[in-house]
This record gives sequence, structure tokens and C-alpha cells, in this order.
Amino acid sequence: MATKETPLLNAYLVVGTDELKVATILQRLWTRLDRLGDVAFNAQTLDGSKDLPLTELLDTLNTPPLAAPFRLVIIRDVDRGGAALRDALTSYLASPMPTTILVMTAAKLTQQSRLYKAVSQLGSKAVIDASVRKRSELPQLVKKMALSYQIGLSHDGAARLAELVGASTIALNTEVKKLASYVLALGRSEANLEDVVAVIARSNQPSAWDFVDAYSSRDLLKALELLKALPRESPVSLLYLCVTRLRELLMYSSLAARRDGKLAKTLGKPDWQLRRLASLAERYEASELRELLAHAARGDARMKSGEDARLVLEELILASCR
Repeated sequence: MATKETPLLNAYLVVGTDELKVATILQRLWTRLDRLGDVAFNAQTLDGSKDLPLTELLDTLNTPPLAAPFRLVIIRDVDRGGAALRDALTSYLASPMPTTILVMTAAKLTQQSRLYKAVSQLGSKAVIDASVRKRSELPQLVKKMALSYQIGLSHDGAARLAELVGASTIALNTEVKKLASYVLALGRSEANLEDVVAVIARSNQPSAWDFVDAYSSRDLLKALELLKALPRESPVSLLYLCVTRLRELLMYSSLAARRDGKLAKTLGKPDWQLRRLASLAERYEASELRELLAHAARGDARMKSGEDARLVLEELILASCR
């Protein structure tokens, strides 16, 4: 967003679903405008997903401010509105009201869309990326959040907190603040994994693939915890996913041993998945993978014969993570 040295633009487009980043961008702009005049009196927020009367919308955008140099108009979720809304905004941007600062938010909007192009022509900082961080980036983000609350946080603690809370930056920030209050109350300035386990409850619903990742990483405690957090998942389906992962690891190990450069083509997976398989494959001998596949086949037969499927799956986890 614009700084003191950067002139304000007539419009901004914030694209992405990082809730905390969107809120921070809007707050910074609000604060800057408030220093220039009473922004609360000269601000209006509209829901772009609703059926907005276009005539009234244009009247709002073209209304001059009172006792302030600028008027702020926020239109949320312009991507969820109709084409008529986006067309009207595109036309408005061809000759925007000089005293109106328009901020539009969108979860997704392609760079090829007319509205995106119209905003980008206003300046290099008119379109702001607020996309959600990659999963691998969350621990580092959590550590930065912790520093903003005057505590340090170990990497394993940050990774655990991100796993428990999920990708919502609003939720992550709330839980980090709670953790900081707990640690500071104890007279400490550093938080660790034990603190996270003591303070942070799971609010993120794990997926079956989270379980498979823990299983294939040979992380016994995490695999059993995630299995417990997936009561509605069929043990048979989870067993199938585990078997699929074991086969991928065995195939990877076999192909990697040949060193013929055909890994990506044969497995049909992108580079990042191959790197993940490489990391996991290092934890197994080929003979172990074959043994675990045989164990899984026996487990499948036991499930089909009427044995407790979840108990059978737990035994498979124990065999893999020993």
C-alpha cells in the first residue's frame, strides 16, 4: 500500500484470501487518510457480492468529500458480483473522481480481466497480492508474528502451531497472541514446542493427506493423533492411501537407484512432489517398503473379514513407525 513518500492512487485492487493481510492493508490506508481528515465521515463500505444498483454506486464514487481531501470507498468481493458491476467499475476507472480512493477486494481475479487491467494501469502498486502463504511458509510467518508480540518461538513450535491452527492468518495471529501472553506471564521471552502443546488447541481440521504424510514420515505420535482427529474417515480408505504412498516410495527408490534421469516422466509428478518423495524415501530400506506392503495386504484382508478396521490400521502405523 502507499506510504508517506508514495502518492495515493485513485484505486487499488487487493487480490487474495489472506484475511490478515487484507485487513492490514485496509487499516494502513484508513490510518493514512485519517491523518488527512475525518475518514470515518468520508468512508463507505459496499458488498460487491450483492446486487448493487449501478447508478447509486457511481453516485457514491463521484461524491466529493466533506472537510477532508479524500473520500474512501471500499468494495469487497468484486469477483463475486456480476459482470455488470465489474464493467461499471472498469468504465469508472477510465476517468475516476480525483478525490475518491477506491479499494476493491477479490479472492480471485485474472490478470486478463478488464477490471484488473484497468486498475494496473493506474500504477505499479495499484494491484496488491494478498494470496495465502504456502504451507511450507507458515512456520516462518508464525515466528515473525511471535516477534511482533515480543517473544521468540522455536521452529518446531511454530510448525506445530501452524499445523494445529491452519492457514488462516487471522486465526494464526490470534493464537500467537495467546501464546505470547502465556509465555510473558511466566516471565519468559522464548516459547517452545511444549508451550504450544500446553496452550494451543487444534482448530484446523486435518485432511487424510495430512495423516498419510505423518505416516510416511514415520512420525508415530503425529500419525496416531491425526488418525484420532479423523473419526469420519474410513480406515479402509486411509489404508488405501497409505498403500499408494508406500508404492510411490518403492517405485521412487527403484528408479532413483537406476540414475537414468526418468524419474519425473515415469512417476508423472512435479518437481516439488519428487523432492518430497526423495526426503521420505531416505527413511526406508527397499526391503522395509516391501514388508510394509505385504503387511498392508494382510491388514486389508483382516478388515474385509470383519476385524476392527481402525485397530488394524493402528497396527499398520505402529509397524511403519517403529
